[in-house]
Amino acid sequence: MNIRHAAIGEPRSGISQQCGYEHTGAGRRRQGQRIPGSYDDWLRQRQSEAPPAEPVPAKAKPPRLSKQRPRRLTYQEQRELESLPEQIVALETKLNELHQMMADPAFYRREPAEIVKAKTQLQSLEKEIAEVYQRWEDFEKAAGVVCGE
Repeated sequence: MNIRHAAIGEPRSGISQQCGYEHTGAGRRRQGQRIPGSYDDWLRQRQSEAPPAEPVPAKAKPPRLSKQRPRRLTYQEQRELESLPEQIVALETKLNELHQMMADPAFYRREPAEIVKAKTQLQSLEKEIAEVYQRWEDFEKAAGVVCGE
């Protein structure tokens, strides 16, 4: 029996009878620690001592920071962005007038159809103002402008 075969773990007859030193994971044996018994005994002993291996979670890659520049607005989008403040002022003026008209107690003495028409107009104006503000915010995000500066 060649000792070289026993050290590298090649299957040979009688190897389990000759293995007597405990080897570490790095391929080195521990000096001076002779294990009584055969190789099979040593394997059973190692399996009973070793804690169950827990799966190591894969490391998540950090998100890559995009170095994209904000896209440039088209000419038409620039013109629309420039006109949005005037649109907002006009819509808010109409909304304010409608609020003042509805705040008058005499308003509710009118025909019910007129009152319903005014309320639906009020709701549509509020929705339109919200859409214009959203459009303005979208343009500023696309252009890379931070709101509030």
